[in-house]
Amino acid sequence: VAHTASDQAETLLDRLLRGAGTRGLGAMAPMRRIAASGGDLWLVRPLLRVPRAEVEAYVAARGLEVVRDPTNADLAYRRSRLRHEVLPLLRRERPELDRALAATCDRLRADADALDDAAGDAARRLADADGALDVAALVALPEALFAVVVAAAAGVSLGSVHVAALRALCATPNGTRSLDLPARVTAERRYGRLRFCARRENRAPAVTPEVAVDRPGIYLLNEMPVEVTTGLYESLGAAPLTLRHVRAGDRAPSGKVQDLLVNAKVPRPERARLPVLARGARVLWIPGVRVQ
Repeated sequence: VAHTASDQAETLLDRLLRGAGTRGLGAMAPMRRIAASGGDLWLVRPLLRVPRAEVEAYVAARGLEVVRDPTNADLAYRRSRLRHEVLPLLRRERPELDRALAATCDRLRADADALDDAAGDAARRLADADGALDVAALVALPEALFAVVVAAAAGVSLGSVHVAALRALCATPNGTRSLDLPARVTAERRYGRLRFCARRENRAPAVTPEVAVDRPGIYLLNEMPVEVTTGLYESLGAAPLTLRHVRAGDRAPSGKVQDLLVNAKVPRPERARLPVLARGARVLWIPGVRVQ
């Protein structure tokens, strides 16, 4: 395709106005692989270092017919305003502006490529087998490297506000905290590890039933099957027992249920849906958590 150095200059300015990062300011690449139904193709731009004026002179000298997009002259579009109003002013200060900005884009793409390579190395070093990142090592990265690593791990484009929020999330490694990101992605910092996942609703159940437990068996709590074995039933002193979810202010023989869940490192989003066996207001059993 015939994008020129002048098109490159317009792209750079347009992205600069939108607040793009290093990769975006690199503008158009001379070669780019694109997916196609018959296999990958290469999009090639051989004229990116040639100003539009030289192409126009070549066309005029040979009397070639060209097709022009009428929107290129429509000042309702920002790109057209940059082309016809802003760039001519800048060229008065720097006649070789188009070539200079095209060279700047080349350097920025090289910087972005190097940063991506460094981020890939850092992510491999910081990630565990499940892809979760070590928070302490992550927050120690330089800011630019941190931004690329978390954006790649999240799989979404992140603005500066999101990167700053993620850095704050990683500032303390203790406990569990989460942060909603664009494209329904959630970042969760859980006891020193940061992982990204599709956002899910983890609110406490709208209906909080109590199920009477008068014998061993399998009971349904909000469609969740909970097995009460004979050994468990007898160890709790038999009936009356109630199967329900965790409630604010619950206490167990060994202390506050909230404290027990924190000490057992149960993620905050999962706590409200935990089943418990209780006698009155006293919680006697929580799966996987010692309550005595």
